[in-house]
Amino acid sequence: MRICLYTNTAFPDMGGQETVVDELARQYQSAGHSVIVFCPDGPQATAYDRTLPYPVVRHQRFVSTRWLMSWYAFALKKLHQRHQFDVIHCHNVYPSAYLALLVRQQGGPPVAVTSHGGDVRQDNPRFTKPGLRERHQWVVKQADALISIGPFTTEGFERLGATPDRIHHITNGVHVPGYAERVARPSNIPASLQTDGYYLFLGRLAHRKGVDVLLKAVAWLREQAPASTPVQVAIGGDGTERAPLEQLAQSLGIANQVSFLGKVQGDTKRWVLQNARSIVMPTREWEALPMVLLEAHAAGCPVIASDAPGLLGLVDEEVTGWVTPREDHRALAACLQKVNALSAEARQRIGQAGQQKAWQFDWPTIAKQHLELFASLQVPRKLAA
Repeated sequence: MRICLYTNTAFPDMGGQETVVDELARQYQSAGHSVIVFCPDGPQATAYDRTLPYPVVRHQRFVSTRWLMSWYAFALKKLHQRHQFDVIHCHNVYPSAYLALLVRQQGGPPVAVTSHGGDVRQDNPRFTKPGLRERHQWVVKQADALISIGPFTTEGFERLGATPDRIHHITNGVHVPGYAERVARPSNIPASLQTDGYYLFLGRLAHRKGVDVLLKAVAWLREQAPASTPVQVAIGGDGTERAPLEQLAQSLGIANQVSFLGKVQGDTKRWVLQNARSIVMPTREWEALPMVLLEAHAAGCPVIASDAPGLLGLVDEEVTGWVTPREDHRALAACLQKVNALSAEARQRIGQAGQQKAWQFDWPTIAKQHLELFASLQVPRKLAA
């Protein structure tokens, strides 16, 4: 098949959606299919694109997400004329899937749409702009296939008018062998982080991720048991909230218990996941299907997750991890105490259960599900010039 992956964001920007697009492009290509990633231009994009094993075609960044849509549709139409795609796999309902459907109206290929959550959530800021909610609704009713990565995106599709029979459930994936294989301790890991001796957060440092709830939980534990061994925490990631979070740790008197690692990748990411007592996901708003949860499972790392929409139901209580009420730092502190009280062997058994579960999300399996869906869609007509 000739597949176009159309996304509004791609590497070198870093995040879950960018990772998914990259992994699917690699998997489709390794399975013998022709792949092109189509996305907006960005700083340092050209140099980065040369390092990738698949071709990337960039279009001008969106000046507006309301106006000039026909111009961006024309760019996609010309790309299809050159390559005659069998399917356009869009990542986000709007604007990418909207534009792909405009091209399909002119004889273009079938359109499959994956939502990564933000585009279908109730408080999507684009819904406040005149006409954009209606465009989202039009997309979910017109697309050839809607791909939901989890319950949160399923509910979002249905709120926009999709019927359940049109939604295909295909999760994100993870490289289980890569995370399961033990790695040596990298030299950049702080000495305070010892195997099975710290809790880990990985993700964007943004308000909705709830890292402040974790810091308050650690401070509350210190107040309740000042003579006990201090809980160590590693914060991996970067974002607008990093400086305020560092200040919060200082004001709470736990700065010596918290290591801000910045962005973590490669062996550093694998090591901190493989050696954490547990990963903590204190999300206060919503998640779709966070990549880090799958990565934690694959690495054999137990998960403490909040009950935020999109996370609830993804962790099996006392089997692969624990669930706590969101925005409740005392409940989270009590959960940390419970995990501390477990033996290393008990925590290891919980991590191993998560690792076993992760195999159903191995990337080749997930890519195969996508490809089987694409093959079931009707063969496109040739696009007229």
